[in-house]
This record gives sequence, C-alpha cells and structure tokens, in this order.
Amino acid sequence: MVNIDNTVGAVGYLPKLLKPLFKLQLVHIDKNTGKIIRDPNTGLAVLCADNEPGELVGIIDKRHPYSDFDGYTDLEAKREKIATNVLVNGDMAFRSGKQ
Repeated sequence: MVNIDNTVGAVGYLPKLLKPLFKLQLVHIDKNTGKIIRDPNTGLAVLCADNEPGELVGIIDKRHPYSDFDGYTDLEAKREKIATNVLVNGDMAFRSGKQ
C-alpha cells in the first residue's frame, strides 16, 4: 500500500502492478459494533468507494504465499480476525481493524 500524499489515517492505494499479488479491499463496517456491513441480498461485504472510510481486508488464498494467513496461537483471536463470505461466497479475509 502506498500513501503518496502522506494523508493521516489513509491506507493509500495499491499500484496496479501489485494488485494480482495482493487482493485487498476496503469494506464498510458498523461504527458501533465493528461488524462488516453486508448487502442484504447477497450477504457479501459492502465495498467502499474511493475516499470512503472503511476497514482494510486481505483475501486469504492458501495457495499463494503473499496472501495466506496462518493465524495466531490463540484460536479465538484468529477467529475474530478472519471474515468469511466477503467478496464471494466461501472466501476468507483477514480483517485489519480491531474487533
């Protein structure tokens, strides 16, 4: 992630050249509960548009060393950091924010 203009609180952007290696997205979260906001029709996460606040998630791909997530030794902490059905049914994503 690159934050070119050094904006405080911004995660920046991912250069197009690196997008195939790092599947990252910003998703809307409920500010009160910290839960990912989901589309009522699909159940998938609602993605943020440019310049909208959200939580950074990284899609977990066990076949790729850059996007795998082994987790923590504390299984409960690991469960809290992994979201499912984020972009497509059956996927998993690492949540970057506090749960």
